[in-house]
Amino acid sequence: MSPALAAALATVAAAAPEDSSDWWLIGSTAMRLCGIAAAEPQDVDLLAGRETALAFLARLGVAAEPAAAPQAGARFASDPFVRVRRPGALDIEVMGDLRVRDGQGWQWVRLATRRPVAVAGGRVFVAEPAEQAALMRLFGRSKDRAKAALIERALADGQTA
Repeated sequence: MSPALAAALATVAAAAPEDSSDWWLIGSTAMRLCGIAAAEPQDVDLLAGRETALAFLARLGVAAEPAAAPQAGARFASDPFVRVRRPGALDIEVMGDLRVRDGQGWQWVRLATRRPVAVAGGRVFVAEPAEQAALMRLFGRSKDRAKAALIERALADGQTA
């Protein structure tokens, strides 16, 4: 694990609101934490309910701007969406009440599984790999479909933690 990823994970663990159970790390970071070594996180994506996202931001000393309406043609919308930058750490993208537009309109992103992962400074949470793959397929972009395929291959080969 790169020092920048480790620093970001420690930041998330330290800022995690106590008693909240509606947040997860998603994307390449979650894949990496489940043992998929080929995943190279460029940032840390944190999915949470709105109130939990706001609590994270408050604990990080970062203000959230009022949510704007999604732009025409947007694929994603969240309230709030804030990119947190810390020296020496990957950026942390905090997404509250994330929605994705699919062929049927806007759909809330909800996860059902929650796995704790120990990191320096505490713990973070990820969804089970199969649910992560389904989430990447829902997101639908080519880079997300590639991540889903990588997760599915790792599952088939028994290479996930």
